[in-house]
This record gives sequence, C-alpha cells and structure tokens, in this order.
Amino acid sequence: MRRLTLLAVTALALSACGKAQEPMAPGPPPEAVINAAQPMDAVGVDPAWGLKIRGLQFTFDRPGQPQIVATAPGAVIQPGEVSWSAATPDGQSLKVHLYSSLCSDGVSDTRYSYSAEVTLPDGSLLAGCAGPPAVAKAQAQAQAQAQAQAQAQAQAQAKR
Repeated sequence: MRRLTLLAVTALALSACGKAQEPMAPGPPPEAVINAAQPMDAVGVDPAWGLKIRGLQFTFDRPGQPQIVATAPGAVIQPGEVSWSAATPDGQSLKVHLYSSLCSDGVSDTRYSYSAEVTLPDGSLLAGCAGPPAVAKAQAQAQAQAQAQAQAQAQAQAKR
C-alpha cells in the first residue's frame, strides 16, 4: 500500500514539472460556417426591405424605392459570418453581412438561422434576418400550420 501511494505521489510530482499546454480554442460548430454558395433571402422591418442573394447577384427591394441590383466579385467567409461588397451597374456599393446567429424579425414567430446587415449605396445601414429560401418558406408554412391547428383546437373546445 505504501509503495502504491509513493508511486502515485511521484507520478503526480513528475506531471507537474512538465510545461502546461494551452487549451486549444474550439473551432466553430459546423452550423456556424455559412454556405455562401447557397441562395439566401434576407428581410427586415422598419423600414420593410427584402434582399435576394443568388450566387454573386444581389437584388434589394424596398416598397416605394427603386430596386437595387448589384454583383459581387466573391464572398469573404470567416467563422460565423460571410460578407460581400457588391457593385451596382453605375459603380455604387452595396455591402451585405450575414452572421451565424438565430434571428427573429420581431413581427412574426419565424426564426431565421442568420442575422443580416445591409449597407445601401447611400450609406444607410439596415438590419434584419436571413436564411435559405426553402428554410424560410418551410418555417413560414410550419408556423401557419401550427396557427391553424391551434385555432381549430380552440374552436373545438369552444363548442364543448
């Protein structure tokens, strides 16, 4: 027993003599890497706006304003974010940043995978949410379906 205790103390002392290793910073989780090649839709409120990202082509819409179409030479991809600096046909700049962060538009219960920032050619900064079009559409459909079910249940209980 004494020999076992002595071995344990010796092993502990020797391990303390070694240089402590710095813990490795964990990499971003897989969902934090944004796939810049997939189509994305971004939306915002106050003021209302919409942005379609299709490859390197950007189409920005706001009610009562002319549509802005721009093309980017490529995306800058970093852990948890992607950004583009696109140019309109007349040489003005449209900047778009998507961040891997759950986002709600504040109006509906729809949850998006990304938050979005858009800097317009006039320098205005707009914030909103973004996600793949199919995801956004599926989330909206699921939300509508859940609301319809809740209404049907409420009506059924009211009849009882």
